[in-house]
Amino acid sequence: LIIDEADRVLENVQNDWLYHLEKHIDEEPDLQMGKILNLFTLQKKRPPQKLLFSATLTQDPEKLQKLSLFQPKLFTSIIEDSKEATELEKTNVETFVGKYTTPKELAEKYVLTSLDLKPLLLYKLIMMEKLTKCVIFTHSVESAHRLSILLSSLFKNELKVEEISSKLQGKNRT
Repeated sequence: LIIDEADRVLENVQNDWLYHLEKHIDEEPDLQMGKILNLFTLQKKRPPQKLLFSATLTQDPEKLQKLSLFQPKLFTSIIEDSKEATELEKTNVETFVGKYTTPKELAEKYVLTSLDLKPLLLYKLIMMEKLTKCVIFTHSVESAHRLSILLSSLFKNELKVEEISSKLQGKNRT
């Protein structure tokens, strides 16, 4: 069972959907794998292996408990240039669990402002930094839609603005 954007899935757990999914997965024995069938293999129910993917997966045990994980293992990736890494950096690599990183090619910027000025300040920031490509995350699909309309209106033909959200069909998201 592969769960992409696991952090979002954990926020929207409803009606014990994972329990029901696992129950249906377990109901059918694995006959396609060429295994020897006997009384033991027919009665044995293996829980599905779960792979969770997320850039911001929680470390909160209460939230992770909802996924009924058994002996979970965390895999994370970091980039380390072994030629230039100091002992301090190597130690930091070992204690990396639960932290988030930003790739070198990606720049994060933020400005503290009031809610009503956010869209205009965002427009000004894009103009001042002369950004031609950027990704802007909003807290909802509706916010993304409203922001894309406003920025399209402000930029006119200067910059192309696109909206990507779960409301768009798969072919329109690319």
